[in-house]
Amino acid sequence: MNLRDMGSPSGLAVLSRMPPEPDDALTGHSSRPGKTGNIAPPLLDNRQGFAALLLNCGMSLRSVAGMKRLFLLLFLALVLPAAAQADCYVEYKAKRDAPLRLHYGIALLPGGDCPGKGQTADALRSRLAGSGWTLLNVVGSSTKEPGKKKKANAGDYYLRF
Repeated sequence: MNLRDMGSPSGLAVLSRMPPEPDDALTGHSSRPGKTGNIAPPLLDNRQGFAALLLNCGMSLRSVAGMKRLFLLLFLALVLPAAAQADCYVEYKAKRDAPLRLHYGIALLPGGDCPGKGQTADALRSRLAGSGWTLLNVVGSSTKEPGKKKKANAGDYYLRF
């Protein structure tokens, strides 16, 4: 546009349609709210719910909280039964008289935590006595499955009693 057009009535109409000059010439920010010079809404609109529309996301905070709750319940449903089914593997030594025979074995006690050595020994004594064995001592107990070496050492007495 040139100076001649500014003096004409149509030139004034052109000036009125131009966006206002920014207050800060370096950053281009204007202190006048709501004027964008475009047909789009202002980008810095802090109205509630506008952020979801700006991000093209129609989900409300209530549905996000519901999804978090559903994820937590699903996680607990999968993890807790696995933790509750942890069995106790007990390593023991036993003997049988006439003729004298000794063996090392690993027994499985169902349930969650491993009981103390006294309770473990009582449970194993009754199991071994049914086959004529006498419990010598409880070597150890763990909720983790024994390794290959311990399984090989127990041989036929791995989870036999």
